[in-house]
Amino acid sequence: MNFRHTLMVLAAVMLVAGTIAAQPFSPRTDYVWARAIPGATTMTLDGKLNEAVWAAADSIVLEYGTYAGDPGSGYLTTLGSGTPTDPTNAVIKFLSDPVNKRLYIGVSAKDSSIGGPDWENSDGFFASTAGRGRYIGYKEILMWWLGVSGPGNNPPATGWLPVPDVFNGAVTVQGVAGSDTGATAAIFVPDTGYVMEFVLELDSIGVNFAAADVLPLRINIWDGDFNWPNKGSSAYSRTWWQGEWTGRLHGRVYFDPTVTTTSGAPPVPPMDVTVPNGANFPNAVIDGSLADSVWKYAPSFKIKYGDSALVQTYPPMGRFHSQGYVAQTPTSGIMNDTAVCAVKYFFKGDSLYFGFDISDRKLVSSTNDDRMDAVRIIFWDGADSLRDAQGRLKSYRLTIRLDSLATAKAASDTILVTRGAETFAVQLKNKTGGGLSTINDPGDTDAGYSVEVKLDLTKLGYAAGAANKVVYFSANFNNGNTYTTATDDFTTRTWWFHEWEGDGPSAMAVLSASNLVTSVEGETPAYVPGEFRLYANYPNPFNPTTSISYTLATPGYARLAVYSLLGAQVALLADGLQSAGTHTAVFNAAGLTSGVYYYRLTTADGIRIGKMNLVK
Repeated sequence: MNFRHTLMVLAAVMLVAGTIAAQPFSPRTDYVWARAIPGATTMTLDGKLNEAVWAAADSIVLEYGTYAGDPGSGYLTTLGSGTPTDPTNAVIKFLSDPVNKRLYIGVSAKDSSIGGPDWENSDGFFASTAGRGRYIGYKEILMWWLGVSGPGNNPPATGWLPVPDVFNGAVTVQGVAGSDTGATAAIFVPDTGYVMEFVLELDSIGVNFAAADVLPLRINIWDGDFNWPNKGSSAYSRTWWQGEWTGRLHGRVYFDPTVTTTSGAPPVPPMDVTVPNGANFPNAVIDGSLADSVWKYAPSFKIKYGDSALVQTYPPMGRFHSQGYVAQTPTSGIMNDTAVCAVKYFFKGDSLYFGFDISDRKLVSSTNDDRMDAVRIIFWDGADSLRDAQGRLKSYRLTIRLDSLATAKAASDTILVTRGAETFAVQLKNKTGGGLSTINDPGDTDAGYSVEVKLDLTKLGYAAGAANKVVYFSANFNNGNTYTTATDDFTTRTWWFHEWEGDGPSAMAVLSASNLVTSVEGETPAYVPGEFRLYANYPNPFNPTTSISYTLATPGYARLAVYSLLGAQVALLADGLQSAGTHTAVFNAAGLTSGVYYYRLTTADGIRIGKMNLVK
């Protein structure tokens, strides 16, 4: 059997194995593709959706009483009681125009009673998105009968900049809005439904359509029924996809000029974070020091107030929402501290670990959120039994602050503590001139502190066997500063993805059993004598470079090559005699297209093959 055939067979086996491994969590429902329309297509904004390309659009379905997906979908009866007799049933489609950089949204809603005009008892479309870079901030997209009175009147597009060069919309009604009766008030004449059509100029909110990109979005369909006139059976409800209100943007709309109305099944977008497996390292001791060997190689991201360039290195969804806030402003307006928080992460067994490595020249203990030095984790519970009445997952806020004795205190949401789900500790760093950093000493120049956190996922709604689970989290860094002159004091709060529980989006992370904690920036993990091992590449997915590490049990010949999905060799990374121990090769795929690639290690001890995903 030749190698190409062997690779294809192995690829099929790995894909099946990957499917089995992924079964502990449901298929993702947090995203939709806006397929690219052909360049010659003419789209007319008329609320009819009669262009042929709409038939090829991807869609989501919103039905009252049916949960539309984690982490932020739901439904609610807003006024009245019981289940609506004419429940929401809407199909929402998405298309994109890469030439003109536009997003089109089409809504087809079945509804036998359409109209308004008041808050909570009107029909309509209430969505929001967010901008990036200088356009950062929430942007609302509205078209509802709120404030529209009188039979037969339809609403305009409202919200953020509802003008033709940024955002606009149109609606048609199959029936008469604002009236449930015919010529005689006693006769009920039902409507059939309505169709809405929207266009959003993507470059107006900083979305780059030159390549693949993503836009945060949440959609809420309001449904007020049988109120024109009130027949005693009126009911009012809301049904939403990935966020009820403006700031809760958990949904994702993906764009790619190569994902078109004729290109077939679209790819599954990568996770925001791949949390590696620390099974190849000794257990970490939770003492706050980050001295255990696993922390040296665990991946990380950084949080720093005012660093817009750093934000652009975050996963694409994180770039929309990761921001900072000055909670306490110095009289002079000058903030001298440039504190940085590096957040490391890995999992082992059924536990998820976070390590916060903080450089900070002023350490402050306070119970005031706008004064304290602290770190915060927002984490979503995986237990279905703890969903709220609207079907949403529960999220928790764990804030760990310094106290005056240099010990860690949980400053908020002790549910994690009382359930025994977490263990944490803090340790102060040594100052440059010697001695530990001090707390609440305005005349001192400190070095910083570190925090270790361990979360037991079995006490947070996740079944035993944490590997290949999907979790949602975000991280925050509070930086309080006190000086000998009190008017110089200031505090910043900076967050990665989002600040408070319930907001969104959180980072979507997969605990990957096959991705072991391996070398970072040229360093190598400890060598285990007598071991022959090929490690998972890091990062994965990657663009355009990734590192591949392997361990040789004895000195000898080693060949490491990379192959396409069809079996063609695309790179040779090692080919010759090598010493025993751990080696790392860097694969640069700058000249290759996105897709799955395999790497194959051949030695006298055997053959090992791994899989990686190039995403451009």
